[in-house]
Amino acid sequence: MSSGGRPGKSDLRRKRGTRTERPKILIVTEGERTEPDYFKGLARAVRATGVRVVKAKIVGSGSDPETVVRQALSHREREEELDACWCVVDVDSHATLDKAIALAFSEKIALAISNPCFEVWLIWHYADLSAHVRGDQLRQILRGYGFRDKTLPKNFPFGNYREACRRAERTAADLAPGARGPNPSSSVGALVIYLVEETGKP
Repeated sequence: MSSGGRPGKSDLRRKRGTRTERPKILIVTEGERTEPDYFKGLARAVRATGVRVVKAKIVGSGSDPETVVRQALSHREREEELDACWCVVDVDSHATLDKAIALAFSEKIALAISNPCFEVWLIWHYADLSAHVRGDQLRQILRGYGFRDKTLPKNFPFGNYREACRRAERTAADLAPGARGPNPSSSVGALVIYLVEETGKP
């Protein structure tokens, strides 16, 4: 999608006025296990350090990108007082990604897109990776860090999310949510920064 069709920051959450409680967000992921486990684990890890975290309802769909966005719309209609709605999807070889991007933009749903897949975001918690890579190669690398059957290891370094953001930025600078980036790339960092509302922290 061209830069002219990407959602801006003002589209990603509605204004909350004078409300003081934590914002509430819906996250619908393409994966049924790895992505939900990551976001739940991240929330637990950063709360332990006193960081303020958005209240997140996380739904693992196990579906293609367009279906993920449609599921998000369905959930959003049933939820009350949502501040934002995000979908986490992969590029991979999905034929519905362009439709998902267009639908998400029209419905003001933010997309965190990883190319080729979410595993690249996980690897950036451990090491640099900037060369073109396939999904099966990413999963092989993660096995070296203790990943088994899409399960995050108990010692996964959630606290390295800032370094993951920096690595993602170096690989694809200025990648906005809702944009299909090069291989490798991921805009999951924008969602992570939204989840972890750190006042005054870099």
